[in-house]
Amino acid sequence: MISVRELEFRYAEGDFYLRIPELAIESGSTVAFVGPSGSGKTTLLNLIAGIALPRAGRITAGDVELTSLSDAERRSYRIRHIGLVFQEFELLEYLSVLDNILLPYRINPAMRLDAAVRARAADLALEVDIADKLGRYSTKLSQGEKQRVAVCRALLPEPGLLLADEPTGNRARWSDPRHGHPRPRPDRPVPAGDRLPGLPRRVRSAGVDVALPRRGGIVRDSLYLAWRYLAYHRIKTAILVTSITLIVFLPVGLRVLVRQSERQLTARAEATPLIVGAKGSPLELVLNSLYFESDVPELMRHAQVTRIDTTGLALPIPLYVRFRARGNPIVGTTLEYFEFRNLQVA
Repeated sequence: MISVRELEFRYAEGDFYLRIPELAIESGSTVAFVGPSGSGKTTLLNLIAGIALPRAGRITAGDVELTSLSDAERRSYRIRHIGLVFQEFELLEYLSVLDNILLPYRINPAMRLDAAVRARAADLALEVDIADKLGRYSTKLSQGEKQRVAVCRALLPEPGLLLADEPTGNRARWSDPRHGHPRPRPDRPVPAGDRLPGLPRRVRSAGVDVALPRRGGIVRDSLYLAWRYLAYHRIKTAILVTSITLIVFLPVGLRVLVRQSERQLTARAEATPLIVGAKGSPLELVLNSLYFESDVPELMRHAQVTRIDTTGLALPIPLYVRFRARGNPIVGTTLEYFEFRNLQVA
């Protein structure tokens, strides 16, 4: 049963206030909370489900006090023992109808997804007349069909408690007795029995809800959900992959180009004769001397050339580019230049 005592709840913002002195719902009952919009119906369902916590009071489901559990314990208990049909259905757009129904088994390591669970999911879809839509994305469904998917997802773990927010908001042909109201199959147990299942005794005593985790399974299911998301958002995925590729490889590519350019410049510098001149930038001197620009660099005195020659550190080879004929430079040098460049005089 569900027991609520001296419950008080208030949102952090606004003047909404909910107080329930006492509420008891017996096992096997069907109860409807009726009231105008904003009266607290959804809030009460969230409190019973353990999604929200009251400021005061106790909420007990079966023999489990939900208000005393940690967030992780409430979440695990909710997934295994409470079926939730949200007002907006909360279907994942990148998953098919079948994957949305199977979602509780993919996000809880304590629940094993096997062939029997898949068969039960198919049976539930058949009962609510969406068996032919199991491969569709939720964005291709009507509001009524989305609600049926949400109902199947809530019933799949065979919970002891089913909470539905605005369950009559999208009534369709499948819920009309004149068109064949879905009934439980006689060869299958009916979910939501006469009592709400509690946490295992060893879990309650330890205070930690970690029953039989499937590490390999949860990793596989997480990778599957991630893959379905990437496959559904193909354009976003392509942009993301391109951005990551640029972020990772652009600096590496620039570094390779810089190193290659450095090697080329170093090789060119080693193959180019050292030119010593008077004033001015060495770069300007090299350009003027090698490429014979119109501006003639300042001349060096012969004594300076002789001083360099006597040091034995370099072989001075003069280049004389003072004169031009019809716009073309007349270059004067010595035979040492031809020997240095391995050239032969014709």
